[in-house]
Amino acid sequence: MTVLLDVAPQDGKRFLYSDSIEANANGVYRFRLPYANESVGSNIRVGRQYFVRIKGQRATVVIPEAAVLQGARVVGPAFGNQSAPVRGR
Repeated sequence: MTVLLDVAPQDGKRFLYSDSIEANANGVYRFRLPYANESVGSNIRVGRQYFVRIKGQRATVVIPEAAVLQGARVVGPAFGNQSAPVRGR
């Protein structure tokens, strides 16, 4: 399973943030994500949503800034029996 986010720092060195993990035996997966999809500040712009992919399936999830700041759980997309507790950093 992979999560992707377009990141554009003010210095112009745009990059694609990505992270990959395996779901557990029950199909549950967790990511710790570093950026909110809301305003991060004047030095960085990010995509409006994270893209989540697994075995040909795709979905999106939006991470509020408050969730990142508080390390809160955000439930992400489900793939079959899989759900995604996602925590901000």
